[in-house]
Amino acid sequence: MAKGRGRDYFCNLVSENVEITLVNKREVGMKYKKNLFVRCNQTDCQYVELNEEPCPLTIELFADEIERREAMHRDR
Repeated sequence: MAKGRGRDYFCNLVSENVEITLVNKREVGMKYKKNLFVRCNQTDCQYVELNEEPCPLTIELFADEIERREAMHRDR
């Protein structure tokens, strides 16, 4: 999947707008897996790269983009 464009998002944890993007977080191991992940531009955040509570970032924020990507994949 191609990297999507960033979106502005107001993060309550840092009380400011951040830019978020939907990316593939690759995990290396016996089986190569791709996992969708929301990344923000705040590298000093204690919840960076987690997408777990209390971080408000979830892939549901990109539900429309995920559906569009899946539709493109089905149409191939």
